[in-house]
Amino acid sequence: MALLDVENVDTFYGQSQALHDVSLSVEQGEVVTLLGRNGAGKTTTLRTVAGITPPRSGTIRYDGEDITGESTYKIIQRGLGYVPEDRQVWPQLTVAENLEVPAGRGGDWTVDDAYDLFPKLHDLSNAQAGDLSGGEQQMLVIARGLLGGTRLLLLDEPSEGLAPQIVADVRDAILELKDDLTIVLVEQNVRLALDVADRVYVLANGRVVHEDDAEGLTPDDPTLREHVAV
Repeated sequence: MALLDVENVDTFYGQSQALHDVSLSVEQGEVVTLLGRNGAGKTTTLRTVAGITPPRSGTIRYDGEDITGESTYKIIQRGLGYVPEDRQVWPQLTVAENLEVPAGRGGDWTVDDAYDLFPKLHDLSNAQAGDLSGGEQQMLVIARGLLGGTRLLLLDEPSEGLAPQIVADVRDAILELKDDLTIVLVEQNVRLALDVADRVYVLANGRVVHEDDAEGLTPDDPTLREHVAV
């Protein structure tokens, strides 16, 4: 049984339809990447799963239970973590405080585990999150997303705007997390996405237009060049 099943989902922003009959599945322990150009519906898919933009029709099942239309906080309590693309740290809190808040909900991951994944955060534990660089904030929001009993992590554009070395650190972290978590990744960096993914869904104009195993795919694949390359 898949950990996440999205079936025939239609999602709207007002009267504008953003997702059209989207279906995808994510097995326990997989990294599944959503690829596509800007506006293809990738972020909307994550927001729909997380309950931020509920679907108008279709069904979302998490761990076998129907979560369609549930509030976001209830979905998070079920073990789903969401890391949005805009790096929403709590700026007035320290790094340690940003991590301790979700860690208080319990779960297997601890603050020390987060520091092991991103050692730089340990060095910055007493710094205010609002004073961190973009790369440091990205490490923090990923680490924070792991805490509180997360089993399925939704990651939206984790490498966007980061220096190459930080991108490499994020890639290495995702590879390390593969042993413990299930991940749905939205990523414009196709090479990074293919490096870490088990399977790939390609979206265009709010529709799934292709599904494939990531193994053997390259950025030069004709389907990726047609629907992902700028």
